[in-house]
Amino acid sequence: MIKKIIAIIMASSFLLVGCSEADDQTSSDENKTTLTTSYKKEIDTSKRIVLSGKTSDYTKYSFLGNLLFFPDPNNDNKLSVAEIKEDTSTINESIIKESFDYSVDSLVSDGNYIYFSSISADKGVYKLDYQKKEITNVINNSTFNLVYQNDFLYYIDSLSKGIYSINLKTTEKKLLSSKQASEFILNNNSIFYKNIEDGNKLYCLKIDASANFKLTDYPVDSFVIYNNFILFSNTTEKNYVYSIDASNLEVKKVLSLSASKLKQYENTIYFINNDDPNSIYKISEEGDNDELKYEEVFSSFTNDYFPYEDGLFIEAASNINEVILLKNK
Repeated sequence: MIKKIIAIIMASSFLLVGCSEADDQTSSDENKTTLTTSYKKEIDTSKRIVLSGKTSDYTKYSFLGNLLFFPDPNNDNKLSVAEIKEDTSTINESIIKESFDYSVDSLVSDGNYIYFSSISADKGVYKLDYQKKEITNVINNSTFNLVYQNDFLYYIDSLSKGIYSINLKTTEKKLLSSKQASEFILNNNSIFYKNIEDGNKLYCLKIDASANFKLTDYPVDSFVIYNNFILFSNTTEKNYVYSIDASNLEVKKVLSLSASKLKQYENTIYFINNDDPNSIYKISEEGDNDELKYEEVFSSFTNDYFPYEDGLFIEAASNINEVILLKNK
């Protein structure tokens, strides 16, 4: 009898140990499964923004050597050519070498040719070979906000307001976004634009059209690229300047000042200071508490201005028939 009891106890112990080991193994397996699946997190790489290199944006002034191509405000914005010398401070009729019978909205250069958006009767985009004095049609549609980058032209169609690209080597034209845009800038593989359909909020469009997404929940006046940030003036808060961190899309205020027409040449940022009768200022450096510092560069009412390598082209309100050439000090 005692032997039977001992045998039963031993058998029970074996079963308990076996079950315990099985439970431990199951628990261990479950833990392993949990640990493995916890790292399988999908990341939407299509919305990743990488800022690098030069930012391309709309301009009305472009160089080939020391020759400046621009729309002459004193001649119905006809495409004109002026020779810019070291001491040139004003662009007017006295220094214009030649004009072409096309009124121009915007123009760019690829280093060899001038491409311009015509607002004359012969609307469209044209290429000027200045050495041969030849003008050829590139795009038939009326366009604005013409931008050049890496053998491509990017532009907004005047009728549909969609953003397009054209490959200058193959002449292939492509619709990148059918959303209505009023202006855009281009950096690396991203186009940043104001979406008219969504109350002029800021959007990001990839140049291969793989992604098109919203960056701000409020309308913007203008925007630029500064280091690894997108700066924009927030029209819902007195046009104060905010930044978007490209690495995580974090938004924060960086300048408590009313600014409009943010523009840039490379990493030099300019803006119109609405608190100081439309004078032009530039961002000098980052200050304390992440607030940007700034300084005045032109103290007069300004209709518009366009940065370039050596300074600014300024269309001042005091004289609409000439352009001030303000060079960097």
